[in-house]
Amino acid sequence: MTDITNQASGLPPKFRRWSRVGSVCCWLVGSGILLATLATRLKSPAALAQEFGFHSLHYIASWQEVSTLVFMLTPVVLLTLALFQLAKALSAFARGEYFATTTIARLRRFAGLMLASALAGLVLPSLCSLILSYGASAGEGRFSVGIGSGQILGVLCAGGTWLFAALLTETRRLSQENSEFV
Repeated sequence: MTDITNQASGLPPKFRRWSRVGSVCCWLVGSGILLATLATRLKSPAALAQEFGFHSLHYIASWQEVSTLVFMLTPVVLLTLALFQLAKALSAFARGEYFATTTIARLRRFAGLMLASALAGLVLPSLCSLILSYGASAGEGRFSVGIGSGQILGVLCAGGTWLFAALLTETRRLSQENSEFV
């Protein structure tokens, strides 16, 4: 039986080099996005209230600030974790481990985390506006719902990667099945 988990000689060195570059970029971009978002989300109650369109600040309690910060960081943390999984998968590609079960599992984790990040980006801003509205005087509360191209792109990226991982799984299965006949 032929082992197809490590076939580095099958693809050109350029592919392996770009896989390494992509892996490093995923690590750098993932870390950078997380740090930049954390730096911009640490705001005063006044800035937090203004971001969500509130005029009065006197009722915002510390639990509202903390829970809003956690909910606002959740999609970014999920995206960062997704990029780290993609970085590991690209490193495996650079080593020639195209069909290894761990590589395929990392691609699936990337897809799942991307989907979770996109869905969290859709739902959690609305939840934050409700949390910040708690305790507001009559007519001061806000509820916002929004959908952006980032969330749509995240869902499409997750779906495409999941299909690619399924294709790798099927290729692995067919290769193993064919090697048993020889």
